[in-house]
Amino acid sequence: MSKREVNSLVQVSHDPNGEAAEVQGVLAVSPDGSHVYFVARGVLSEGSNAEGHAPMIGADNLYVYERDERHPAGHLAFIADLCSGPGLSGNVADLSCPANLEEGPYDNDRPLWAGLTPEAQATGGGGFLVFSSYGQLLPNDTDNAKDVYRYDPETGVLDRVSIGEEGYHANGNCEDGVKGMGCDATIQGRGTQETHFVRAELGSASRAVSEDGSRIVFLTAEPLSPDAVNGLENAYEWHEGKVSLVSTGSDEQPVNDVVITPGGEDVIFTTVAGLLPQDTDSVADIYDARLGGGGFPVAPVGHQSCSGDACQGPLTNPAPLLVPGSVSQASGENFALPVKAMPKKKAKKRKGKAKRVSRAHHGVKADRGRGR
Repeated sequence: MSKREVNSLVQVSHDPNGEAAEVQGVLAVSPDGSHVYFVARGVLSEGSNAEGHAPMIGADNLYVYERDERHPAGHLAFIADLCSGPGLSGNVADLSCPANLEEGPYDNDRPLWAGLTPEAQATGGGGFLVFSSYGQLLPNDTDNAKDVYRYDPETGVLDRVSIGEEGYHANGNCEDGVKGMGCDATIQGRGTQETHFVRAELGSASRAVSEDGSRIVFLTAEPLSPDAVNGLENAYEWHEGKVSLVSTGSDEQPVNDVVITPGGEDVIFTTVAGLLPQDTDSVADIYDARLGGGGFPVAPVGHQSCSGDACQGPLTNPAPLLVPGSVSQASGENFALPVKAMPKKKAKKRKGKAKRVSRAHHGVKADRGRGR
C-alpha cells in the first residue's frame, strides 16, 4: 500500500478570533469532500443564519465548511444550534430545546450526530445535509418531538422535512406537544446494517436523500397523511416541500428500513405485512415503491379450496330429447308422431287430427326439398 502524499492541510474548524473551537463531533462529510458538517462550541463564523440566529459560545453550534467553486479558499457558515439537554444547547440555555429532554447520553440531539449511527447524511456535489433534531429550529416546528431537517448550503435555507401532507395534523406537530415515539420522525442512521440486497443493489446502505437533495424519505408513527390510520410507523417521502405517504398507512405491522436510490426513482422499505396478494407469509419482505410504476404485476388469486356441496359445482340440465327414444327415423324422413291406442268409437276423430299433424310434417319436408 502506497503512502499518502500530503501537499497541504486545511484547518476546517478555524476560530477567526484565535479561540479554541471546541469541536464536539462530525455529523457528515459530502462524498466529494467539498462540504464538512460538524458541531463546535466556539464561535467560528460571523453573522446570523437565514432565521436570524447567531452561534453562541458554549452552545452546540452546527457549522458547514465549504470549499467549492463559490468558495475556493474555504468558507464557514452557521446552520443552527442543536440540543444536548433539557432546555440546553451545549451548556447554554436555549428556549428552542425541549424542557423534557434528558441530560444523559441518549434522549437528546447528541446521539443523533455523535452516536454510532448518527441520523445525518450529506449528498455529493450539491452538499445538502439531512439530519434529525429535537430542537424547534424553525417557526413551523412547535412541538417537542424529533423532526427531520434539510439544509441547503448554497442558499443557507433550512427546511423542515417531517411536515404534514398539505398541512395535515397540525402540519406534523403533535397535538399534545410531548416528545415520544409516536411523534418522532427518523431517517436511517449511518452504519445501520440493512440486508445484503439493499447494500448490493442500491450501492448505499442507508441513503435517506436523493443525490440532488430533492427527495427525502423518513419514518414516523405520527399520522402525517389522512390515509395513515394504523398508528404505526409508516414511510413518507418529502419532495421539494411536499410530503406524501409511501406505504399504505393501514398495515397491521410497522414499516422499517426505508431508503431511497441515488436518483430518487425507487423507495425501498421492509415490512412483514403482505402488501400484495402473492405475499402470504408473515416474515419480513422488501418492497420497492417506484416512480411511474413498473413493478411486478399482481399475481392472480390462487384456486380456493372447497368442502362439501361447494365442491359439486352448479347443476346442469341434460339437453331435452326431440322425440321419444323408442321412435326411430328412416333416412331422409321426418319422425312420425306417436299415436296412443284409443277405443274404436273415437279412433276416427283422432285419426283426422293425426293426419293434419302428419301433413304438416310432410309439408316441412317438401319445402326443404324445393329449396335445394
